[in-house]
Amino acid sequence: TVWTPSATSEPLANDPEKLLAFCEQHQLFLELITNVMLLKPAVLDKLMPRIQRLTLSIDSHEREVLERVRRPVKYDVLVEHARYALARCNEANVATNVHIVLMMENVRV
Repeated sequence: TVWTPSATSEPLANDPEKLLAFCEQHQLFLELITNVMLLKPAVLDKLMPRIQRLTLSIDSHEREVLERVRRPVKYDVLVEHARYALARCNEANVATNVHIVLMMENVRV
């Protein structure tokens, strides 16, 4: 069974240990949708055995826009977490998606 703990807010704002324990207790796998900032390598590594699909939802691919609309996010930290997550999921054959939010500030017409 696959569980999406939250599709409208950040699931990693919850305690990852409790999330993992709940999944193990109920034999669940995760479809995790995250804005990446709380997806530190140690958190991802801990949850990896229970992740079936990982979606990275990024508010902008442009540093200035991201740091303005998602304060106190730091672009470099987000990119570091995203690269680690994508590489780790690729190694483990975990499906991944990357969503980039389009807004007037980051679309050139």
